[in-house]
Amino acid sequence: MELEIKPRPVRIISGSPEEVDHELNSTLKDYAIMQTNFAVVKDSLRVTVVAVHDSEIRKLQLMQMPTGRRN
Repeated sequence: MELEIKPRPVRIISGSPEEVDHELNSTLKDYAIMQTNFAVVKDSLRVTVVAVHDSEIRKLQLMQMPTGRRN
């Protein structure tokens, strides 16, 4: 029996624009970016991204669906 490895629900990635771009392209195909922040730190640009896994978004969508018929 194989163990199911669940992905982290939220990922926070921070670094130079190149580092963040590489991380997003290589490992976050199932995540949606919810927020992006840009800041200058010691004369260099830092990018921080908050990404949420698709399964978490689906859970929220299902919770908002009506549960029964209304008469």
